Amino acid sequence: MKAGSIEGKPQANKRYQPQLGGQEMPPVEIQIDWRAYWEEFKRQHGDPVRHNGRCLFPDGWQYGIDHYWGPEQPPPESKTELRALQLAYWTTRKALIQRELTGLQRRLANIQEYQRCHSLPIQQRTRYQTEGGDGLLHWESRTEPLDLTGLEGRIGWLASDLKECNEQLRGLAECPS
Repeated sequence: MKAGSIEGKPQANKRYQPQLGGQEMPPVEIQIDWRAYWEEFKRQHGDPVRHNGRCLFPDGWQYGIDHYWGPEQPPPESKTELRALQLAYWTTRKALIQRELTGLQRRLANIQEYQRCHSLPIQQRTRYQTEGGDGLLHWESRTEPLDLTGLEGRIGWLASDLKECNEQLRGLAECPS
């Protein structure tokens, strides 16, 4: 027996290699990707809102707010409780969307007013990353005429989402449990 090893146990600097039928199997390493699990959970259940210290989803599922691994909680079995959670979800989501939409609409109107008061296009500075010859990422900036496409697109998406919130809330109001 070698010094520093315990008979029958692998040495600390070697990987454990399980055996199957007397033959060594390749080492098994598993690393759970909880962030990927969380992203898949959101894809399956929709965008969450914060409610009572948890993430609440439109279908009534709830998820721990502090960690990617949860815990998760299924929707309540009671239709009354589920409806209450769905009302909370759509009311909260509507308020969040309305707040962002109003702010961006104001911002767009201000920028458009600035442009009306100037004879040349307003300029914007855009920062982006490039890979240098040394293989490292470097920040660079570029000045170009103002492009409102992204802002207008976000406003359009928020307006559409606000409409969905109103439809969901109307549907919940029409079907009291």
